Amino acid sequence: MEQRKEYNDLWMILQHMDKAEVDLLPDRYLAFVEKAMVPGWKSDIDPDIPIDHQPISSKTRDVLACLNLTYWAKSPQERREFAERLNANERAYAGKEPGPMTEEEYQDLLEVFDDWNDMFGPIPFWSESRGR
Repeated sequence: MEQRKEYNDLWMILQHMDKAEVDLLPDRYLAFVEKAMVPGWKSDIDPDIPIDHQPISSKTRDVLACLNLTYWAKSPQERREFAERLNANERAYAGKEPGPMTEEEYQDLLEVFDDWNDMFGPIPFWSESRGR
């Protein structure tokens, strides 16, 4: 049940984002999130508070990071920089020394997004299509 409540939080966040950003997400993904929500459960998201100070779970933050890297990053350089930040956070969480992302780590991350692509449609920066 807790995981399903995270969809309510994600939906609330998406409802308060710029429409142009939300429009970059595949309709199929938006329908999935809406269907997965817990009916009647009210999210604790407050649109007047910055996202960094919201009471959202780490899983919701992970999904937002995935959406950012997959759909909202504007250039290959921005995607690579964001992937580097994700890698640095993962290394810190695992107690590893900070360092640049290896090509193997980057390729592993790209495989995750290939799986995402298989579930929800083409990822814009790997295809001319927006996957809608």
